[in-house]
Amino acid sequence: MNKSEAYQIVFDDLKQLDLFNGIYDAEHGKKEYMYGIIAVMEQIASGVSEECYIEFSDKFFDNMCQSLNKVKTL
Repeated sequence: MNKSEAYQIVFDDLKQLDLFNGIYDAEHGKKEYMYGIIAVMEQIASGVSEECYIEFSDKFFDNMCQSLNKVKTL
């Protein structure tokens, strides 16, 4: 197994949890904490490939914005 494949395994395991995809309880959770999670997840995604990094980063940001917008509409 090469390094990229190992990163892919870790990345896939972490993505099983909504929190690691930017989906969280924005009403009770801190967005600053989410910035820490995205930094770690982007580092792992970049170990897989540049395409994985870009795709994940965009999706995480969109999910985080949706989580924050839900709170604003409640």
